[in-house]
Amino acid sequence: MGFVSHLDAGRLRSPVQPSFRNGASRHHELAPSVDVALQEVSWSDSVDLGRRGGTDSVAAAYLAKDRVDGPSSEAVTVRVLSIPTSDHAYLRRLNAALEARGVTVESAPPPYLRWPRNVLRVRRSLARKPDVLHMHWHVSDNAWVTRWLLSRRLPKVWTVHNVLPHDRMFRDDVAVTLRYLQSVDIAVWHSVRSLEDFRNQLARRRLDSDWSAEDVVIPHISFNGLWDSSVPEGVAKRRLGLPTDAFVVGHFGPRAPYKGTNKVLDAIDSDRSQETYWLIFGECEDTSLRLRLERSSQDHERLRIFPHRLLDHELPIWFSACNLIVQPYRQVTTSGTIYFAAAFRKPVVAPPFGNIPDVVRPGETGWLANEVPEILESIGEARKSVDRTRAMGDAESPVSSDAVRHRCLRAFDRALRAEIALQSSSRVPLEPERCSRNPRFRSERRTIAECLHRAQASRPSRQK
Repeated sequence: MGFVSHLDAGRLRSPVQPSFRNGASRHHELAPSVDVALQEVSWSDSVDLGRRGGTDSVAAAYLAKDRVDGPSSEAVTVRVLSIPTSDHAYLRRLNAALEARGVTVESAPPPYLRWPRNVLRVRRSLARKPDVLHMHWHVSDNAWVTRWLLSRRLPKVWTVHNVLPHDRMFRDDVAVTLRYLQSVDIAVWHSVRSLEDFRNQLARRRLDSDWSAEDVVIPHISFNGLWDSSVPEGVAKRRLGLPTDAFVVGHFGPRAPYKGTNKVLDAIDSDRSQETYWLIFGECEDTSLRLRLERSSQDHERLRIFPHRLLDHELPIWFSACNLIVQPYRQVTTSGTIYFAAAFRKPVVAPPFGNIPDVVRPGETGWLANEVPEILESIGEARKSVDRTRAMGDAESPVSSDAVRHRCLRAFDRALRAEIALQSSSRVPLEPERCSRNPRFRSERRTIAECLHRAQASRPSRQK
């Protein structure tokens, strides 16, 4: 039987998908806010896509500037409200990188109406007047709450992990996505392909693709170093009851059908080689999919499944036991799973959707395959030369945390300036109390360090 049950499922927790729990994120509790110097950066160095349809590669220049010039001597604090609270690996790594640069990150839970207290928590967090609101995914399942949140008068950044929710949330998810893009100052995309794909989708529906948000391309943050990647392959295979010389194909995070788990099971049914072992691990929330997983594990002695959440210290065992990771998404805007594989130096087989071709380069770091015959062909090529397959995993090099952090700071700066321009052109008078506490409204030519400088000696007076 292929069902792995010797791990304690009662204590498992998933780093794969956002766990929408109440309270502060696990990471934020460990990282106290401190006032540190924030580098003053030229506005012309901003990382943006604009309407040109291309991305840039200036992260190295940002890092070089830090090394040469050093940080500004001004002590400032940038306060970011991040929604949702989550122990997702992406948010943990991103928030840690931002806080290491002096940004104070407060997290608030997603304001879903089925959790009314979450809406109140978001209101309290907004009442503390953060400098920037940073939203990830579609943060609410209610149209009214979404409109209320997007109408808040503060700089807003939306990271478009999914251009549409994996599961339908609204009567028209496309219309809600367009509301986000019309309401926020900056839309962060992880790939130019994702942006172009959405524009093409709108064109097919004869919808306008010219929204007011400025499009900024910031690659997905690297997960390298987040987990122990030094577990020997043979040790990991023995822990899971596999032969040490077995060729093992893994599939991670069968949370829901969009992950393509059914394609993996179809590939297992069609695999006549009898030379491949299969691992399917990570939480499965879909009842019918989970039943099929359990039936398949009984039918195929070379298949091991563990459809439960995994703790951080358990992930290395499962990934290290794999020679190859297969993630045949049905559709995706941003794949975070391929960055889990990269963190453990494993090549990937995945379809050419969203940001995947940015990381999975055919013949170098993996294979691009969508249908079951293509997947089996890619696995066969990987099995022919295990040493070459291992070298392909070592060749993966996602964008570093430092580079993503720098680009996020530019996005925050750009959102601040967009808000300044909006306020200066608005006929509605600014709230005096807010103006006195937020000197960013003073000048649209200032850098983020200057706008947020709160030195006692130069505190600005209230506007009348």
